[in-house]
Amino acid sequence: MYHTCLYCRTSLGANEHIEHFPVGRRLAFDPAKGRLWVVCPSCARWNLTPLEARWEAIEECERLFRMTPVRLATDRIGLAVVGPFSLVRVGTPPRRELAWWRYGQRLRRRFQGAWAHDVAVLGTSIVALPTGLAALGLGSLGGVAAVSALAIYGSRRENRVLATLSNDGADAARSIVRRRHLRASILAPDANAPNGWTLQVGHDGGMLTLAGDRAIDVAALALATLPPGNPDEVVDDALVQLGRLKEPHDYFRVALERGQVRNPARRPGMATGAFSATLAALTPVERVALEMAATEERERRAAEGELADLEAAWRDAEEIAAISDNLLLPDAVTAWLGRHRRE
Repeated sequence: MYHTCLYCRTSLGANEHIEHFPVGRRLAFDPAKGRLWVVCPSCARWNLTPLEARWEAIEECERLFRMTPVRLATDRIGLAVVGPFSLVRVGTPPRRELAWWRYGQRLRRRFQGAWAHDVAVLGTSIVALPTGLAALGLGSLGGVAAVSALAIYGSRRENRVLATLSNDGADAARSIVRRRHLRASILAPDANAPNGWTLQVGHDGGMLTLAGDRAIDVAALALATLPPGNPDEVVDDALVQLGRLKEPHDYFRVALERGQVRNPARRPGMATGAFSATLAALTPVERVALEMAATEERERRAAEGELADLEAAWRDAEEIAAISDNLLLPDAVTAWLGRHRRE
């Protein structure tokens, strides 16, 4: 039984309503396909659960959903609320409806969080610092304290450990990958890679080059660290772009080609194959489409029985969550920041 979000590494919480799966304050389930997700209360991402933990839990979810009179529903997706616990029942919804249920809330939260963070940094830098340095007495101390607190928060956020990786996938020589490393990830063309591209990721000791399924999984983490753009403007466009492809993961190649064309180092008429593209340089629509494609690819592999990778990812999430990288702030301040980020 795992208790940590695969993506943001925070606790998924607990419930007293599903005996066979007491993890999570919101569960989503698809009784027809036999899938069960835990919705993270912090980042709102859907965490697919291991196969052996699903079947009895899905039956319990179905019974509880049918017994709950207070619910919101469309023809294909329903929401039932039991106090602080809630259930999302997935039927056979159109792709757009399911995408908005799965991605809309968390993309809005990230969009608002990125906007608020940028405003706070800009406002504090322009106003608080000069005022604090120019003023005397408590005024100067207050300004300096505000700037210092923001700097500590920003440093802690960018240095948070989000993954541990190695070139060969073995337990030896594990590399610590932080948020700031993932934000600078690069898609690079590679004719020898399974999908024709690789993901270059920095870490505390240098750079790793990932290919295949590992590159897709880490790209999903990296994309979640970048501003997604306004969901009301990008989600539908991202779905249209994915709908043009036979396989969603093929969109990584498409995004790389588009990023290469926009590369400022490329002169007109020059071939694109020699250039790489940072994830941050892609458009918001391309980033959201890539994030959807990476999520769908991971769940496709799990549905086909490749559950070892999924369970290994859960174990890594719990291991990373246990790493103490909160030494800059007292526990009380960390808890306060966590509460207010979820509000």
